Amino acid sequence: MDIHLEYERKWRLRELPVLPYTRTLRIRQGYITQGARWVRIRETVFEDGDATFILCRKVRKGSAPVEMETPVSADAFALLWTLCQRSSLQKVRREWTDPVGRLWEFDEYAGPLQGLITLELELPSLEEPVTLPPEAAAVLVTELTGDPAWSNRALAAGGLPSDL
Repeated sequence: MDIHLEYERKWRLRELPVLPYTRTLRIRQGYITQGARWVRIRETVFEDGDATFILCRKVRKGSAPVEMETPVSADAFALLWTLCQRSSLQKVRREWTDPVGRLWEFDEYAGPLQGLITLELELPSLEEPVTLPPEAAAVLVTELTGDPAWSNRALAAGGLPSDL
């Protein structure tokens, strides 16, 4: 099981910027909830057709967000997927690595979230200064960091927030 701290910043973009993307992934993910607890399952399909399947739980240890991930089989994913059809989403992720080595993830959503484009960046802490790449800054709508209405879990369960 992979356990790591996850500090992440998130922005909404008007359109996908033109950048030299290093990889494109197709992702579908769903959420299985029980009361206030939940787990996420994710299928990631790579450009060569290979796929990975991950079961994830995010929790807080004090003020630190902790993400626990473990691989599951394609069969286990298919079984779990039947439990989250009403709380799922699909997106295409384009990855770009900046000159200092940070991985920027540009997500273009499909289905009911069609037209939504977000940008995420994982950091060692939320205090780390971040300057958006000029191409992303040019199409920036707003920062979404910390707004629970824009979490992938909330988007999967309820769609786009009504206060657009």
